[in-house]
Amino acid sequence: MLAYHYVDSSPTPGLDRLIEQQRQGGGRLIQYRRLWAAVAVMASQDRIVWVAPGESRCFAGWRQSLFTCVAGIWSFPSVIAVPVVLFSNFRGGIDVTEFYSSATTDPFRVAPPEAGTAAREEKSAQWTLLVFLLVALGVLLAIFLK
Repeated sequence: MLAYHYVDSSPTPGLDRLIEQQRQGGGRLIQYRRLWAAVAVMASQDRIVWVAPGESRCFAGWRQSLFTCVAGIWSFPSVIAVPVVLFSNFRGGIDVTEFYSSATTDPFRVAPPEAGTAAREEKSAQWTLLVFLLVALGVLLAIFLK
């Protein structure tokens, strides 16, 4: 089956307002991914959410996760993609504060953030999920092949 994956790179609506909120009220800017699918087409979008100080990053992405659960399960490739997206979102998304805001949140940080930090965090989440799924598959096989 041939499938098409479209990556929507349009900016988050109201991103300027979110950056200003972060600069004035602190907190973090977190990137969450959402996914929708239909038959052989799958599209993913990154959305940035402001998380106020003291709020949970894991809970802040519930809208993106709910959207993915409802709209993302309607194609064969999304059977694999939806758990990856949900895992990344429930893990707390990707912190992109330093990339969008000049306001530092770490008083002891002297150097600017390293380039590629967000990409490394995303790869780490994907590898963690892959290992988890392989271990779960191994356990299921061990149980059912007895």
